[in-house]
Amino acid sequence: MTAEALNPDYESDARRTALDMPIIRFLGIQIQDIAAGAATVVLPARPELCYRDDLFQAGPVRTLGDYAGGLACLTCLPKGWFVSTVDFTLKMLAPARGQKLVARGRVLQSGKTLSVGAADIYSVQQSRETLCATLLVSMRNIAPDLSRDASRPTNP
Repeated sequence: MTAEALNPDYESDARRTALDMPIIRFLGIQIQDIAAGAATVVLPARPELCYRDDLFQAGPVRTLGDYAGGLACLTCLPKGWFVSTVDFTLKMLAPARGQKLVARGRVLQSGKTLSVGAADIYSVQQSRETLCATLLVSMRNIAPDLSRDASRPTNP
């Protein structure tokens, strides 16, 4: 799919929206690159995320892939919109062992209410990348007017 950015400020808006997520800051995920329909993100190894020093647990691998795929989907939406994960499938292909993980997300389809993205996650050990997982994610596209707290009752 050729991605189309409907928001001329997609890169700066996507960075700001993504970095507002507390879990992303907590894990230390870094945005390496954003393009229309694509995103590359990095997660450095830390003892809290790894087993036996350099083997990432599946949870951080999944979160990184979800983030990369979702961020890629976000770049194709109009200004002010955001995405929320509907579901995902993670396939671990090799041990996620190394100094960091790199996830390369891409949009597979950008629709009116749902977008579908994918991410390939690589473990990096001594500058050598190994494909360790792949993730398919469905994202709910949320318009700015729907982002308000609709669950709050309003006074008549």
